[in-house]
Amino acid sequence: PYTTLFRSILSQPPWNALLLPMTFTAMVLTLAYNPQFALMMTFALELALTVVLGTSVDHLLIHMGGMATAILSLRHVRTRTQLVQVASAAGVAYFVTSLATGLLTQQTWSLMLTDAFRCFIWGSLAGFLLTGLLPVVERCFTFVTDISLLELADGSHPLLQELVRRAPGTYTHSMTVATLAEASAEAIGANPLLVRVGSYFHDIGKMMKPHYF
Repeated sequence: PYTTLFRSILSQPPWNALLLPMTFTAMVLTLAYNPQFALMMTFALELALTVVLGTSVDHLLIHMGGMATAILSLRHVRTRTQLVQVASAAGVAYFVTSLATGLLTQQTWSLMLTDAFRCFIWGSLAGFLLTGLLPVVERCFTFVTDISLLELADGSHPLLQELVRRAPGTYTHSMTVATLAEASAEAIGANPLLVRVGSYFHDIGKMMKPHYF
């Protein structure tokens, strides 16, 4: 209910910024859960907002077109730039669907272009917002994106550097295990990056008493 109230406030003139939290929510749900769940939840939220705000079905089509684009494009995010690209793709989808519905309802070109451009801006801004808030989102939803995994896989990570100094043999062993485990993960369709990072740190406790090993 709080989410619906918040978005109802943002949907009012002169902001008309409903697409910003909706696109942001769709992307977060995709990262935290899966595309199927994200599509179901965003459709339910959008349907509820359509009833609460009393908007037409055209708005439902426009919003779902952009959010579905964002959800289906968000796969294995490796860089923060990819989040912006996905949101921009959603913005383009908002732009196109806004023009399409405007043509169907015989609106003027100036009105159609104004609405379409506004939809593009709000949809694209969701990517920049998520990029900045990604660490907070990961902590709140207790999941780890590939972006964070790549940061952990960096060889200059302080914990890995400490492992090299204290237990170089264990470090070499961990790198070998990571190579084998990553290939195995790819073969069975698992997340190879997650497996590789887990292998890097799986024996980190051995550096407390390296002479035991």
